[in-house]
Order: sequence, then C-alpha cells, then structure tokens
Amino acid sequence: MAKSKKVEARERARAAKARVDARRAARDEQISEAQTAYYIAVADRDVALESVATAEQDMALSVSKLKDTLGVRPEEIAELCEITQAEVRALSKRGRQSTPSGTETAAEPAGEAPAESDVA
Repeated sequence: MAKSKKVEARERARAAKARVDARRAARDEQISEAQTAYYIAVADRDVALESVATAEQDMALSVSKLKDTLGVRPEEIAELCEITQAEVRALSKRGRQSTPSGTETAAEPAGEAPAESDVA
C-alpha cells in the first residue's frame, strides 16, 4: 500500500528537522565547551595575577628593607637587584606604603615565615 502524500511529506519534514536539530545540538555543545574553556582561562588568569601581585609586594618589601632597615643606598640596590633606580624608588615607595598596616613588614615579606632564629 502506498503512503499518502501528506504522510510522506510529514516524514520528510521530520527527518529534515532531526538533521537540523542534530547540527544545532552539536554546535551548542561546541559553544558550551568554548565557554567552559574561557571561564577556566579567566580563573587561571586571576590566580596568576594574584601571584604576580604577591611577588611584586614581596619585591617591594625586600627593597624597602634594603633601603630603610639596612641603609643600602638606592644606587647600590639597583646594582644588587639588577633593576633601574626608578624601579628602586617605585618599589621602595610601595614597600613603605604596605608596612604601616601591621600585616606585613619589610623584614617579613608576604608568604615568608619568620626564621627559626627569630622565633622565641
């Protein structure tokens, strides 16, 4: 028995729609994967930026200690640390700005524990 034109047309339409839906689903999955990769990269960047900020703070506190606590001249600090005098000034200023908070001192940069000899 032959199918009616209407039934055959409906079957063809359903098959075409299924193909389109399958392509859309595949594309949606690719979009979701790209979004996930993006947000992972954002989180990785945030961690890296935080690490850089911590390292720069430690650099500033160390330069501040050299200059303010140990009395090393800025020219010597520049030579010892292989940085410019402008960098010495900027790091020294940043180091001085962070020490009044009481959470960090030039003697103990962030992330460093006091030496055993410093512990009573």
